[in-house]
Amino acid sequence: MQPLNDTIIVKPDPPQKHALLILPDEEVFTGTVVAVGPGKKLPNGQREPMWVTPGDHVRYSGTVDKQHDGMLLMKNKDLIGLVDG
Repeated sequence: MQPLNDTIIVKPDPPQKHALLILPDEEVFTGTVVAVGPGKKLPNGQREPMWVTPGDHVRYSGTVDKQHDGMLLMKNKDLIGLVDG
């Protein structure tokens, strides 16, 4: 599937269990970017640059609820950051 506009497709990492875990108010998850759209079209006709590229390992909030074949569909704004490593 090729995403449109500023849509990003992420393959979520399997959940990890920890003996001691302090949960923030909102859960944070990680996954690998599979595909990205060309960027949101701006009023001047140009495209907003995408923040990630396929293969990037990212963090995202648990509020993303759009799924397709085990992959998550999200927007640039849904990403929290890149995972080092």
